[in-house]
Amino acid sequence: MSVLFIRTFIFYFLLTLLMRLMGKRQLGELQITELIIALMLSDIAVVPITDPDIPLLHGIVPALALTSFELIMSYVCTRSRRIRRFIAGSPIILMSRGKVNEESLDATHVTMDELFSELRIQGYADIKEIEYIIFEPSGKLSLIPFSRYRTLTPTDLGINVKNEGIAHPVIIDGAVNEDALRGSGKSIGWLFAKLRQSGTSPDEILYMTVDDNGHSNVRLKKRKKK
Repeated sequence: MSVLFIRTFIFYFLLTLLMRLMGKRQLGELQITELIIALMLSDIAVVPITDPDIPLLHGIVPALALTSFELIMSYVCTRSRRIRRFIAGSPIILMSRGKVNEESLDATHVTMDELFSELRIQGYADIKEIEYIIFEPSGKLSLIPFSRYRTLTPTDLGINVKNEGIAHPVIIDGAVNEDALRGSGKSIGWLFAKLRQSGTSPDEILYMTVDDNGHSNVRLKKRKKK
């Protein structure tokens, strides 16, 4: 039992390291080749974990080989557009200027029911609002509405709005996030000076964000940890 536990532990961290090394995205965003690699890695790991008679190297070596192959192919794809299109595929237009392309639907095996489902998921009430639907290489659908149905922006209204950038979570659940603090351009000294002004400590804070202009937003915990 202890041998199985140790083998499982080893392959868990090995596969985690390899997937991090390959820079894989969420499962729903994987390209076909990336999904194949992920499935093969999982199958390779199962056999040495469950059969103590099989040497660990029989799982580690193929896993390293697959990872190396994926890294090489990723590099080649960045250098060659033709190979990239062959491996990853190209976007396919399912709707153009408000008209559905039935041939593209057949080629991608996407049904009208799936189109209407995606419309609802992305917050559109009627297909007449959509100008383009594009089937992306990741398998996701991109919906581009007609201009008259797009959300108004300050630019549309002629309003000049100062860019706030992103909100950096500098404190999460009482813990200071130094990476986010550096990303906001603030120092640890600035943070604690800000906390002293408000009479709070990190332990009391559920979250604190700072945008690129230095504006902070703080939410205190309802109950302090004992």
